[in-house]
This record gives sequence, structure tokens and C-alpha cells, in this order.
Amino acid sequence: MDINTVLTVFLGLCAAITAIGSAATYIGKAKNKITEPDKRQDERIQNCENRIRELDSQIGELREYLKNDKNKIEELEKALKSANAIQLQCLLALLKNAKDPHNTADIDKATAALESYMIERGGD
Repeated sequence: MDINTVLTVFLGLCAAITAIGSAATYIGKAKNKITEPDKRQDERIQNCENRIRELDSQIGELREYLKNDKNKIEELEKALKSANAIQLQCLLALLKNAKDPHNTADIDKATAALESYMIERGGD
């Protein structure tokens, strides 16, 4: 083989390598353009999942607060019922005493019940 043939083959190989490299670059760019929407969508999905996790933890906290509030409301309702019963008992004793001022037994019972209630409540 003479030198011209060797150079021609060498230059042909160089051109083939350049063409293959150029084609690979264009294929890579095309692949990136094709997969870019998927990547953006994956990022958006990941952001949504992160936000859902944050909201779930906040919902858990809020549920705990609501549970505590419910317990407090139930306690207050019980205390209110008890206070109403004592008030009605005292009012009834006063009405009976107004009707018959000489009968103070009901007043004494109502006073004892009110004192007991106040002691239990701590004087609130």
C-alpha cells in the first residue's frame, strides 16, 4: 500500500469517527429534549409529594389540638351541668324559704351543696 491509500483510509476513518461523534451529540440532544418534560413532571410530582407529607404532619397536629379541645369542652360541659344543678337547687331552696320562712332545712342543704361544690372547684 502506498502512502496515499493509507492517508485516504486514515482520513476516511477520521471522517467516520467525526460523523459518529456528531450523530451521537445530536442523538444526545434529542434524547434530552424528549426526556425534559418527564424530568419536569418528576420534579413537580416530587414537590407535590413533599407538600402532601407536610400537610399530613400539620393535619396530625391539628387533629391532636382538636382532640384536646374536645376533651376540654366536654369537661366544661360537665362542670356547667354541675354548676347549673347547684344553682337550681339553691334557687329552689330560696323559693321554698320565701314561701315558708320558718323552714330553713332546704336552705341549709343548698348552702352545704354550694360550699361542697365551691371547695371541689377550688373556689373558681
